[in-house]
Amino acid sequence: MIAIVLILLEAYVVLTQPFDHASNIRKRGNDDNPTIKQCTNSLAYIVQQGDYCYRIAMAHGTTVSAIQSLNPEVGNCESIYPKQLLCLPKKQCTNSALYVVQQGDYCFKIATDHGTTVSAIQSLNPEVGNCESIYPNQLLCLPIKQCTNSALYVVQQGDYCYRIAMAHGTTVSAIQSLNPEVGNCESIYPNQLLCLPKKQCINSAVYVVQQGDKCNKIATDHGTTVAVIQKLNPEVGSCKLISPNQVLCLPAKE
Repeated sequence: MIAIVLILLEAYVVLTQPFDHASNIRKRGNDDNPTIKQCTNSLAYIVQQGDYCYRIAMAHGTTVSAIQSLNPEVGNCESIYPKQLLCLPKKQCTNSALYVVQQGDYCFKIATDHGTTVSAIQSLNPEVGNCESIYPNQLLCLPIKQCTNSALYVVQQGDYCYRIAMAHGTTVSAIQSLNPEVGNCESIYPNQLLCLPKKQCINSAVYVVQQGDKCNKIATDHGTTVAVIQKLNPEVGSCKLISPNQVLCLPAKE
């Protein structure tokens, strides 16, 4: 009987205690509106569903330890959550070009497209390790294609090495020599960068082939012969497969 009375008294005390509605609302409000994170000299990043620290580090050209340093609240970085705000180091590409990984990219393709090698990509981006697990939107530094004493060319849709060689007064072997990353030159891609030998027209004039041009027409228009054009441009062979924008040497008019 005494126990029942004590329980009833405790219930009465609890029920008659004042309830601080304002304090309860403020607490919920603070949870819903966290303090704005300031990222000084770094980038603000919102954690996405499925993210984990190593993946974020890989995608942004940094390391887990760098993320921890900028965000001490993450501790061992094992309990981040979607919509959490993190500060990330800015990817610095010194004397190199910044590249955003595209869907379907892999390191060898990127290397080939940009006239470099996988080992060069690894050297500039140590976070990629063996370069087998890159992600779309990941940032990479790539070597800038240097064409010393040669011309830079962007591969177009439908291009192949022989056609490029013909159009620029050179040979496939010369293209391979200046661009060792192309191998046998059978797998070039649109937007790939190539170095091409500069067309040298010694004691002759440079002519750019126009739409509808044929060798005999060019010869007639410029007061020469097909045989002379072939002699000055051995890459044209029989002179039957010239193409618009191809560069030819023609005899200089006296």
